[in-house]
Amino acid sequence: FNYAFLTVGVGLLSARIMYVLFHFKIGYLNPLVFFYVTHYSGLSLVGGVLGSVLFLLLYLSFKRVPVERIMDIFALSFLSSLPIGFLSNFFATKNIIYLSLVAPLLYIIIFIFYFKMYIHRNALKEGSLSLIVLVTFSLVTFLDHLFRATERVFLFLRMEDFLLIGLLIVVLFLLFQRESFLTIIGKKSLK
Repeated sequence: FNYAFLTVGVGLLSARIMYVLFHFKIGYLNPLVFFYVTHYSGLSLVGGVLGSVLFLLLYLSFKRVPVERIMDIFALSFLSSLPIGFLSNFFATKNIIYLSLVAPLLYIIIFIFYFKMYIHRNALKEGSLSLIVLVTFSLVTFLDHLFRATERVFLFLRMEDFLLIGLLIVVLFLLFQRESFLTIIGKKSLK
């Protein structure tokens, strides 16, 4: 239970650090401005996820607890909370874009599918579900950025998109190293 609170704290801090790095202004060097998020708003979802995952991996390894099982539980919890965040952002913005409703609905459908997969987890190894959730997060967030992005840095990509592509490549490599392709797509292994 303590892991969750520590992970949320580190996630918020890393989300703010990534936002400041990607949208740098000289005023952010002032610690009061950096931590005054309500007036100088901005958090990076990708930065929060990366910081939380790295912290959780390091902390759980240090505490010598079953990392894979806890990562699966945290991944499903994260996936279930994403629609709430997207919907609150949709209702909080003055400029309502109906494309913003696609991502939360997609995350709800994906959560239901992955929750069923978690309940009947005899086909996947522990820890694989968290990798699949990270792949899904990377893909859906990247596509969401492509359709709604206004700040383009290089070609059609933002700085966060490069992190998403890197995360996707690393997680896919780890997933295919851990599981066979047929197991991931839901067919029985040929072994």
